[in-house]
Amino acid sequence: MVEPAEKRADPDQESTTDVERRVWDLALNLVHPALFYVVFQLVILDHFGRSPALAGKGPFEPSSLGLYTMQFLGAWTVFYTTLLRDMGYRIPWGTVLLLTALASVIAQYFVIPDPSVATADAAWVFLGIQMTLAGVGWPLTMIRWLRLKRGWIDEAARVAEDGRP
Repeated sequence: MVEPAEKRADPDQESTTDVERRVWDLALNLVHPALFYVVFQLVILDHFGRSPALAGKGPFEPSSLGLYTMQFLGAWTVFYTTLLRDMGYRIPWGTVLLLTALASVIAQYFVIPDPSVATADAAWVFLGIQMTLAGVGWPLTMIRWLRLKRGWIDEAARVAEDGRP
């Protein structure tokens, strides 16, 4: 049972239960959407790894590096939009990327069931949808994050000057 703050010797000290509850809340709400996005992207990449677009290409080829970079930026976007959502700020990009990745995982088996016989253009169009969304969503999410951060810093400076919230 959590002891009320007014009964504790130090009301600013959190109980172990409070800290544990907040840590589990963060773990469940921040890690899972980004983790799901990464898993969905790995399934997509595994499926299209046999396509003429990616077959035989090493990880340091420009096309492979571009794809990996966009997948990384997409995961970063999902992570930050989840963080912002948990803080009470709405931004749709994480949800858009996550649902599009899930839809792509399902659709890839119907649209291009055997990527080894598909054309490279067909594979790049399919992968390009993911890459474009990540490429648009990441800067918009970072701009939103930086604006909010600047506001929080300004607010903290104002509180420090006034001495009260």
